[in-house]
Amino acid sequence: MITEHSQIPLDVHLMIKKPEHYIKEFITASNSILTINLEATQNPKATLQKIKSYGAVAGISISPAILMRGLWIIYMIL
Repeated sequence: MITEHSQIPLDVHLMIKKPEHYIKEFITASNSILTINLEATQNPKATLQKIKSYGAVAGISISPAILMRGLWIIYMIL
């Protein structure tokens, strides 16, 4: 694994639908950042909280096509 040869934190970007179903499989001791797509989940706040519950940093990406809606949603969940 690449994590065995690097001390640089990895940002694992899950580009899948319903990422909340796969978080545990992608979290490892060396994956310190897990990013999801805003539009890939019905409940972005709960998904981000689940990532954090495993001790990882939660990230969220926004598609340019939904930029304004995405920014409003992120404002509301923070």
